Amino acid sequence: MPADTKTHKARSAKKRRRIRKMGDLTDARRKLWQAITSTEDVLLDPQTDAIMLLKAVHAITSASTAYAKLIEVGELEARLAELEKSLAHQRNGRAYA
Repeated sequence: MPADTKTHKARSAKKRRRIRKMGDLTDARRKLWQAITSTEDVLLDPQTDAIMLLKAVHAITSASTAYAKLIEVGELEARLAELEKSLAHQRNGRAYA
């Protein structure tokens, strides 16, 4: 089977996508913010028709909700890390400063 067939190329591309490393919250937050600002441009464009305007409103609402959750998760992770650090210090017999 030749290595340049469409099937082979498709399978190779799929494999590369699976291998891609998992993103982190900072990366996801940055991408969502870019999506929100791009959608805002559509909302503010006076040439936007009614259907596209409704789609943009829906998209910005969904993205904003996801963005808020990412911020909340990031804050919770930081608080949890601080609590774990405090507990580790207490278990070692030292008061946490």
